Parts: sequence; structure tokens; C-alpha cells
Amino acid sequence: MRNLFDPALEFLVLLWLVPWGFFLGFMGGWIFSRPMVAGHFMDMPGLRSSHAAPTPKGGGVGIVLAVLWAWIFLGHPFAMIPCFIMISFLGLFSDRRDISPLFRLSMHILLALFAVIAGSPFLPLLSFPGIILYTLFWTLFIAATANFYNFMDGINGIAALSGATGFILMALFQILHGGWDRNVLLLLAAASACLGFVPMNFPRAKVFMGDTGSLFLGFFFAAMVMLFSTSHGDFLLFFSFLAPFYCDELTTMAIRLKNRENIFKPHRKHLYQILVNQRRISHLKVTLFYAMVQAIFGLMMIYIHSLGRIMPLVTMLLLFFVLFGIISRRIRQGQNEL
Repeated sequence: MRNLFDPALEFLVLLWLVPWGFFLGFMGGWIFSRPMVAGHFMDMPGLRSSHAAPTPKGGGVGIVLAVLWAWIFLGHPFAMIPCFIMISFLGLFSDRRDISPLFRLSMHILLALFAVIAGSPFLPLLSFPGIILYTLFWTLFIAATANFYNFMDGINGIAALSGATGFILMALFQILHGGWDRNVLLLLAAASACLGFVPMNFPRAKVFMGDTGSLFLGFFFAAMVMLFSTSHGDFLLFFSFLAPFYCDELTTMAIRLKNRENIFKPHRKHLYQILVNQRRISHLKVTLFYAMVQAIFGLMMIYIHSLGRIMPLVTMLLLFFVLFGIISRRIRQGQNEL
């Protein structure tokens, strides 16, 4: 996907994309917070909620529009656009009414499969059985990341700020290892759209991005990991850019499976939810802490990647998971959620 711009145009394109991304991200939240629209997309407090008052959702549509507009403007492969549109429409429909978890998951896997077939630059180069294993891995990774991101969107600002941080880290790596190109501009446009939504959702939530935004962001992030990963080291690096989300979701899922719980049922057992709901730490502090850890760890991994060896990347990821698990266990001790 590397396609360098004329250096004379890069700055102008950046000045055009980033403000528009921010504007669209903000306007999506603003429009869905208006009474005429909000009444059809109201999130009532429930078992998984960390809010006490009814709040409109679906505001992530502005992020979707900003990313799709940048994708088309920058000339990225058209074949993946239907996948992005369909995952966002599925999220929007889910924000409007309940959908069977099994149907949702089936559609996520199907759309992820289409994205791999339509967008992977390496798929045509593989032979059997490598092509089957490659397709299966990326399909599951994209579908899982979309769901993980959706599950982690449970307190004010966490999905938008973590999205912006992840895309900025990915853009920084691209700049350091390839210079400015349309990939960097796309990632910065996505980051600016996330930041544009932040004022509508953080520190107080006027509107939630809903499944419309969170499913799309997870799906899009994972698709970018697939497109940009040219080695196992690249994959581990990009994976680490969203490490707090992956760690929280995987450790929570492991605990629920151990307790023989239905993992498809709504809950409030993620670490970030326990910090807010049981430990009474503010949304502001928890969200900023997650984003700070994400940024620091991502920068560390970029440096380790520059050493050119894969084992330090593997070691650091394992250490991060172990440390996260230990801290999570200590915080959960004594809580009813464990």
C-alpha cells in the first residue's frame, strides 16, 4: 500500500485531512446527541453499563465517515470499503435494537473473511495450505479485535482516546520506517476523527460512540495491522499498540470461562469497569491511565522493534501480559466480580 506523495503536496493534504477528520468525528457525536436523533438511539443503563442516566449512542458514525472519506480520498483499495460500511451499519442497527449475539458474531467473522480476501496484499502470493492458515488467522484476528474493542467501550472516552493513541503510534512507526505516505495520512485522519469525538464523550458523556463506532474502530485497526504487517515482528509491534485492551479483555474472558459463565452475556467484570464501579475511581482517571500506559508501552515497543530481533518483542509482550494479570488479580481480590 505504500504510495509516496509529492513532498510539496504532503503538508497540504495533511492540513486538509486532519481538520476534516476532527470535524466529522465531532459532528457525528453532536448530531446523535440532538433530541430528534437521540430518541431513536438511547442507551438505557443495564448490567454492562457504567453510567446511571439514559444517554444517546451511535455518535461514532462521524468517525466512520471521516475514515471512509480519507480512505477514498487517498486512493486506498476500493474492495475493502464494503466491509467497512457493512460493519458500521451492523453496529448502527445494533445501536437501534438488540441483535442476537450469535448472529452478530457470525456477521463479524463473515465480514472479516471478506476483508482478508479483498484487502490482503500477501494472500495471492501464498500456496496451499498456507493460504488457508493465513486466511483463518487474520479472519479470527479481525473479528476478535472488533469485538474486543466493542467490549472495552464501557466508560467515557476510553474507546476514542485509545483509538487515537493506537493510530498515532502506528503512524509514528510508519514515518520512522518509511517516511510520509498515504498510509500515514490515513492513520492521522483516523486519529483526528477519534479526537474530534472526545469532547462529546469525555470527561462527561453527552453521547456514546456505540457499536457503530467501537465495532468499526476495532475492525479498522485490525485491518490496518493486516495490511501493514510485513513480518512477525511487525505484527507483534502493531498488536502492542492496543495491548491494554487485549490484556483486559483476554484476562476477563479467562476468568469468566474459569467460572463457567456465559461469555456472551453483558457484564461489568473488565478491570476498567471494576476500577470505576467498585473502586469508585473516576472515568477521567481510568481512561487517561489506560491511554498513558498504551502510549508508553507502544513507544517502548517501537524502540525494541528497531533492534531488529523478534525475541525481545515476544518477551516484552509476555511480561506486559503477566504484569497486567498480576495487577488485575490483586485489584479484583475481594470484589464480587471474581
